Amino acid sequence: MDEAKEVEVVLETGLYDPRKHGHAYVAILRCKNGKLEREFVKRAATVRGRKGYHYIAVWRFKARVGEVLEARINPGSWRNEYRDYFLVTENGLVSLSRKRAIRIALGLEKWNPEKA
Repeated sequence: MDEAKEVEVVLETGLYDPRKHGHAYVAILRCKNGKLEREFVKRAATVRGRKGYHYIAVWRFKARVGEVLEARINPGSWRNEYRDYFLVTENGLVSLSRKRAIRIALGLEKWNPEKA
């Protein structure tokens, strides 16, 4: 059986304020027993602002082609929390909608580059 190809993934926040919606994170979405689970990725670096409220975070890790990532790397507003979803491909990350990301992670849909 062939090993899935791994690619280097680097994600970074802008200036992030965790007081709005919680801390920034990156997670790999996986299906386990028919349920969606998040495997959180450890940060490679964090640089805090002078007062310690704001920070910039960086994640650097290897991910297998075909994995789906969920990331809270955009600060959002007082009303909205933003999460980004990505599919790992050999050519880098492809942005996905939340619905499509969950369907791919659960195995209900296959990635088709022509449909992107």
